[in-house]
Amino acid sequence: MENPWGGKCNVREGRSILAQGDDRTIQFKTRPGGIYIIEPADKPLSEYHSAAFKDQPNSLPGLPGRDQ
Repeated sequence: MENPWGGKCNVREGRSILAQGDDRTIQFKTRPGGIYIIEPADKPLSEYHSAAFKDQPNSLPGLPGRDQ
């Protein structure tokens, strides 16, 4: 696959790092049903924080700017 960051990146499956590199492309073996995470090495996914969104349906009828 092509390295989208241009710097060093990691390819992980779960907590295991399968490949690392800073070349334009990075190669790694896959398996059927495998889930892989490609992340920049200097900002791994584990450093990001998640936040929950409160899902609510739109309570206003119509389209803004048209049905006012």
